Amino acid sequence: MASSASETDQLKATLAIRNKPFLVKLTSSELCWESLCPNSPGAGASGTGYSQLFGSNSHAKGKFQYLEAITHDANVFSIWFIERYQQHRWRPRHVSFHSRDSSVAQKWVDRIKTILSRSELKRPRSLLIFINPIGGRKKGPSIYHKVAAPLFELADVSCDVVMTQRRNHARDILLEYDLAKVDGPPKNGWMGLYKKLYLGLPGYFSDVGSTDAVACSTSGTEDPMTAALHIILGDSVALDVGTVHQGDKFLRYNLSLLGYGDSVALDVGTVHQGDKFLRYNLSLLGYGYYGDCILESEATRWMGHADTTGWVIRGRFLAINSFLMSCRCRLSQSGPAPAAHLGDGCTDLVLIRQCSRAHFLQHLFRCTQKTDQFDLPFVDVFRVKAFQFRPLVEEYDDTHDASGCCSNGRQRLQPGAARNSVVHRQVLQMFARGIEDTDRKDCHDHLGCVHPSTDGKKM
Repeated sequence: MASSASETDQLKATLAIRNKPFLVKLTSSELCWESLCPNSPGAGASGTGYSQLFGSNSHAKGKFQYLEAITHDANVFSIWFIERYQQHRWRPRHVSFHSRDSSVAQKWVDRIKTILSRSELKRPRSLLIFINPIGGRKKGPSIYHKVAAPLFELADVSCDVVMTQRRNHARDILLEYDLAKVDGPPKNGWMGLYKKLYLGLPGYFSDVGSTDAVACSTSGTEDPMTAALHIILGDSVALDVGTVHQGDKFLRYNLSLLGYGDSVALDVGTVHQGDKFLRYNLSLLGYGYYGDCILESEATRWMGHADTTGWVIRGRFLAINSFLMSCRCRLSQSGPAPAAHLGDGCTDLVLIRQCSRAHFLQHLFRCTQKTDQFDLPFVDVFRVKAFQFRPLVEEYDDTHDASGCCSNGRQRLQPGAARNSVVHRQVLQMFARGIEDTDRKDCHDHLGCVHPSTDGKKM
């Protein structure tokens, strides 16, 4: 982060931390403190950069939720910053400083707030927040009030909170809301709400609800406190958006996973002995699709051009899935598309060819394990910028050969059923820090992803 404090913002004073004197400085890039008792326990220098610092408050107003038990003391102030808690989780931390009088403490608080309000840090100051009270595990309101709201208060972020009451409630509000008053509309709740808010509306989004695939794929965790801290710091990642068309007609947006049709149905029943539950019984029905998958690296191939030539894969497919992100979650730590990258302008297209129910379940089960779910003969993976699926109908006439089989068969395009999907690169911003490169392995070779331009050769 570039320096955000000018020379007039810099400050230096001797303050006490736990009754020990420290030389405290506000420099051009950080707030640091150094012990003046080099032989005492905990001696040494510490500090935090402005990119990690998010608040400061005087103890004159009493205790905040995240502070330890304290007495009201106008001579004391605290600073707030983030610190890594676990692999992808962050937690707020604070240090309290004791000054000689309340005017000194208030001077430091005001100076820190001035630095944090500078435009270079790109911190949001006003938010519009939608909470779906019945989404997922129905914990959205309690999570917000217990976790997010106190942090927003510490960071001086004003929030206009709306509890959605019906379908399309958030959309209807946004259509009339003056978005110039807010720095971005984050979201708390279902994936459905996440998708609705994107429809033609600018701004930032944060997924902190029970639909954790987006949160895990962009931050590595579904932890709501981490999500709130990312919002406060203004961390953002640029996401790709896919559009789905039928000819020249726009159908829908795709922000994470796109599947063609309803290829698989799962029937779950229970088995009892009297009143005693024994087990679940699972049955899977899949009829699949027969047609052509046309892969193309030019994202505008089907946008106004009649020529749809490309790399054609014909076959019977049980599932046709397109992943703009890995879609990680608690049950699938790497996600069904582990190699999918955020904001690269591509989608990982996973084709499941017609196979037995047992084999299809084997693929699904591997998605939850460390075993490669793509190392199966009926699974193909391609990285493309656009693709089209054209369902075909098989037709036969009455001509038969000597064995009695139809000898004159042909495939006809099923009218109106073709779908085109195009990826638009980095058109949506979301509050998140992204997943560290050290955690996200480049597994192209491992997964055997293929580009159409390589004529079917493994990457």
